[in-house]
Amino acid sequence: RNRSLDQVTVMSWHIHYTTNSTDMYRFYYAFAKEFAALFNPDASVQRTCPFGPNYGLAYPYVCSLEEPYTLEEQRRVYGGGSPWGNLPQRAFYVPLQHIDSLWRWAQAQRGYADVFKHPNTGCMHDDHGLRGEWVVGLSRQQSDHPSISTLEFPCNMPGTGCNDTMFSGPPSCGCSTPLSDDAPWNSCGNCHLKY
Repeated sequence: RNRSLDQVTVMSWHIHYTTNSTDMYRFYYAFAKEFAALFNPDASVQRTCPFGPNYGLAYPYVCSLEEPYTLEEQRRVYGGGSPWGNLPQRAFYVPLQHIDSLWRWAQAQRGYADVFKHPNTGCMHDDHGLRGEWVVGLSRQQSDHPSISTLEFPCNMPGTGCNDTMFSGPPSCGCSTPLSDDAPWNSCGNCHLKY
């Protein structure tokens, strides 16, 4: 809680791309093509992560937290809060060793999409707040970055998370959100060190 990046252990990273859904389509396919060698070579999993967005543990491959992108309506979370509200957004999971090169590429190739990089430390409130970094799309001012409802994230204890595929409902580790505050003791009870 209120810790700087050098005071927490980063397990992995996410690169989100948001706001301009038309350019998000372009970004998804350009990213997947550029970094194809970093995705799981098992064709049966395609590019999709075998876990949900609240998973931060080490996984050896880059992967998309969402199904392959189509021009159909953006997948939305209903029946529970979403940290992103009505903002269209998608993200890639990135192992520690690849974040620098992938983030440089994402910034340079963002086009009209906003991009957001954050660590996965288990303290999701500040990972998406003070430890996150926005670079907005080409037609926007840097101060215009989207807001995130950080109390909608379920885990706020260092090193914790969950595999959302093990729970029904929206990706919130099987708990109701928003949390009452960002105190570690108010984290979802399903957020664990080993999951």
